[in-house]
Amino acid sequence: MKKIFLTIALLSVAVLQMAASVPVKAVMKDFSGIYNKYKDRPLVSAVYVSKSLLDIFQYAIENDTVANKFVVDEADLSPFIEAAGKLSCVYILSSDILNPATELMSDISNYINENRGRLQELMKQSDGVDDVTFYYDSPDKEHIKEFLMVRKTRAGYSDSFMSVTVIQLEAESLTLSDVIKMTVSVFNDKE
Repeated sequence: MKKIFLTIALLSVAVLQMAASVPVKAVMKDFSGIYNKYKDRPLVSAVYVSKSLLDIFQYAIENDTVANKFVVDEADLSPFIEAAGKLSCVYILSSDILNPATELMSDISNYINENRGRLQELMKQSDGVDDVTFYYDSPDKEHIKEFLMVRKTRAGYSDSFMSVTVIQLEAESLTLSDVIKMTVSVFNDKE
């Protein structure tokens, strides 16, 4: 009887272990799965901006309760703020420590590969230190459903990356014109 009980217990643990591991991989197709994996990790910065906060930004702009130009550390954020009402949410993940940055980049690469059918590479920029790649999902070639920016910073002159920053926007009615304004803003800030 003890052998039967022990066998059932071991099988139960094995089944629960497999069941617990399957959703993690399945969730990775949704960016929130990656965010949830890293949000409580030490040495990783994680930010989630909800639709409610984005709507507040949009309301403030439309009602002139805030300045139309947002500048933080000399970076013009106004194209992002102007698009706020068109977004569903924003996720930001960043690490400048080698091990978590490497793991984050691996998960982001897997996410991009798993979604290769819908995520298209929009453009790349490299200056020898930073590599920035933009991806988007546009079902109708006019509106953007998802916009993903991946920035990798090299560790000196090596091929390994010391830091990774990922910004993912999920949108309801974001247009390609909005994305172009945001992209230009990112590149103008680098100069």
